[in-house]
Parts: sequence; C-alpha cells; structure tokens
Amino acid sequence: MEAASKAGKEAAQRADDAIENADDALKHLDEAGDTLVKAAKRATQGVSQKKFNDIVMEAFHKLTAGKALRGGNAGQEILEIVYNHGIPQKHYKTSMTYRVVDLLENDVIHESKVGYKAWFTAIERQALKDSLIVAEFGGGATWHFFRSEITGLIGADKRLLDLLDSLGIEYYMHG
Repeated sequence: MEAASKAGKEAAQRADDAIENADDALKHLDEAGDTLVKAAKRATQGVSQKKFNDIVMEAFHKLTAGKALRGGNAGQEILEIVYNHGIPQKHYKTSMTYRVVDLLENDVIHESKVGYKAWFTAIERQALKDSLIVAEFGGGATWHFFRSEITGLIGADKRLLDLLDSLGIEYYMHG
C-alpha cells in the first residue's frame, strides 16, 4: 500500500512539475512575442502602416518558424502573441450587421484562417463585413492564413483572394 501511495505522490509531483514547466514555456513564448513586437514598434516609429505590417510579418515567421498549426483557434492565438496589446474577439456593430473579428490592434482588424479556405457564402460575408467595418470605423484589415498541421494545406480559393484584393484587405500566408 505504501509503495502505491509513494508512486501516486511521485506521479502527482511529476504532473505538477510538467504543468509548471508548461506555464514557464508559455510565459517565455509570450515574452518573446512581446519583445519582437516592441522591437518592431521601436524600429518603425514614423514609418507607414504597410512597412510596420511587413516588419510584424517577419516577426510572425520567426515566431512560428514555418510550423503548421493545429485547429482554427491556433491562428488566433498566434495573433494574440504577436499583437499582444490588441483586443481579441473585438465586437463591431455596423450599419448593416454584427461582426466579431479575431483581433483589433492599432485600428487594424486581423482575421486568422488555418488550412485551405474554400469559397463559400459565410467567408465571403466575413470579408464584406470587414470592408464595411473599415469604411465605417477607419483603419485597415489584414487576414492571416496559416498552414494546417492536420491537412498540410494553406491558402484560399482564388475567388476569395481576389475579393480580399478588391476590398483592399491585405493578406499573408504564414507557413
């Protein structure tokens, strides 16, 4: 009985240690993202939003190191690390509709997509809503496409990319 109890306590201690190590790793990842963004902001004082976005995209690539992501929320989590002073799940009420964007940072709304996105009405509506938000509230919009760890795919149907271009929505392929 004592051996089982001792083994149980050791297993519980290893689990506690693993949780603490995972918390430390997440803290360091968050700090790394914060450092990259702060450095990008210092380096880009007085430059255009486009140049700033290019520098932040470089930080994205360094942070993700071209790795594929698992699940739809993983892209949003990367946005929250890189744009750590942004507002996640920002709600907008426009003249025509409601929209919840993945992140708002410095008047730019960010939307993340993991894997390949086919053309369908709901995703078309998201892009049109983002364009409406920019028209009514100012700022800009950027979509981020991440490679899926599950399918290995990244990107979107050409019609969606053409729509984003026509609406003035920037997009980046990560991974």
